Amino acid sequence: MPSAKGASQSMILWQSDGILLISGTVSVYNSTSSTEAITIEIVGAVTNIFTMFPGNTISYTGKDLQSVSIANIQHNPSLYLEGKYCCQFTCCL
Repeated sequence: MPSAKGASQSMILWQSDGILLISGTVSVYNSTSSTEAITIEIVGAVTNIFTMFPGNTISYTGKDLQSVSIANIQHNPSLYLEGKYCCQFTCCL
């Protein structure tokens, strides 16, 4: 289904099952090949939003992690995003 002009969407990189308490570290890299900055939203005990320009990495350590996503991805045919992410979690039973 095509997006409306100017509309944005999100892409979930990781999401908790909601049952286990998850703590850990998330690192996200926005490649120098990307044409724009990306917005990363990390939802946990608190919600954190980071804007990352091409060539940069963010790392976040938190508790009660629920999801990691790229937010506000614009529908733009000339947009190119490339990067990597790594999650290291501890499960609390």
